[in-house]
Formats: sequence, structure tokens, C-alpha cells
Amino acid sequence: MTDVSKWPTEYQAADAIGVSVRTLQRYAEAGKIEIRPRPRQGKKPENVCNPRDVDRLLPAAHVMPADEPEPPAKPTEAMVRANGKPTFDVLGALIALVTQQQKLLAAPEPKPWLTLDEAAEASGLTAAFIRRQIAEAKIAATRGGPHGALRVHRASVLEFRG
Repeated sequence: MTDVSKWPTEYQAADAIGVSVRTLQRYAEAGKIEIRPRPRQGKKPENVCNPRDVDRLLPAAHVMPADEPEPPAKPTEAMVRANGKPTFDVLGALIALVTQQQKLLAAPEPKPWLTLDEAAEASGLTAAFIRRQIAEAKIAATRGGPHGALRVHRASVLEFRG
């Protein structure tokens, strides 16, 4: 008869393998691991697992690859070799900069209707002043926001400001 006194408990085996106890029990039902009851005096027997099966089911150790130095950066299109030394291509760099600026300037159109706070921030006027000008019909606005919030026409408030 096999000596089960040195076998790990279900909990120890599950912890070592990195699974739950229930998963370990499913492994036993599928025949992947041997589980036997180990008798204890005055207590219920506890389930223990065959250490060979536990070792077989242990996840493989993951070895991190050694850090390899990155290869030196290759010269870009804006770099040109002259006399064995890299020199900067001013025209290529300028074209790249202009292209980048064009992308930034191609931002989406600003929204035509602003909240009162947004209109105050965009125009530099106070919200109270803008409200008075709306009441006097000098700035175009509507109650189109959620819960009837006031919306101010961007062009109108910027035109009023001058």
C-alpha cells in the first residue's frame, strides 16, 4: 500500500498548480490527477493528491529572455551622409514640420451653439453681460439645451464683442 502521509492536501496541491480546489476535483474526475483520502484520528479523512501528478501539472517556469540592446536607430529620410557624418536635411525637416502643422490646423469646425459659460469663455465677456445682451436681442440665443438651457450663437457673440 502506498504511504499517503507525505502527499499534499487538495488545498496545497491546488495552490501549487495555481487552480481552485474545485478544478483540482474536476481533474481527478477526468483522470488527470489521483486523489485519495488520508485517514486522521478523530477527524474526517482529508483528500490528498499524488505528488507525481501535482509535479506533472505544475505550470512550466517562464524564463524571461535576456535584454538585448536595441539596434542603433537608422537615419531618417531627413538625414543624409556627407563625408561619413550624418548631416541634417533642412528642407526635408521643414517639409515634415509644415505637414505636421497642417494636420494640427485641420481641426474640426467649432460648434456653432455654445452654453452660456462657453460663450463667456470664448468672448471674454461675463455671463451676466451676455445674458443682458440676449434679453435686449443684441446676441442671438435659443433655449435648445437639455432642460431648456440657454444656447448662444457663437458667431453672434464673437461679432458683438468685435
